[in-house]
Amino acid sequence: MFGPPERNDLVHMQEILGRFAPRKPLPGVGPGALADPTEFLGQLRDAGIEASAERTTFEFKFASLDAAYAATMRITAGSIAPEREAEIKAALAAEMWADPSSSRVMRQELVLINGRRG
Repeated sequence: MFGPPERNDLVHMQEILGRFAPRKPLPGVGPGALADPTEFLGQLRDAGIEASAERTTFEFKFASLDAAYAATMRITAGSIAPEREAEIKAALAAEMWADPSSSRVMRQELVLINGRRG
């Protein structure tokens, strides 16, 4: 599971992209929906599974905003009209990429769930 957008750059990018979607994403659904695993851990406990969560962070680098968009956002952007691509990239640049032609380290926090049936 992914951590919250403030600690997960790809989730943040997807939130920005969601603003341009013809149908807005449902609240509580998406890659960061389980960033706080408390409720899910309770559901597992109720089902007889003892589980714990731990967080880990990793980083990787994209050479430019265009490279990041090509590698990650085209999959998510499938329902968005292609003519809006420049507008989407401008929004991503404004919030996340000071210089769209420069490289950027992306931070990803993952929530790992470990469990075992009692």
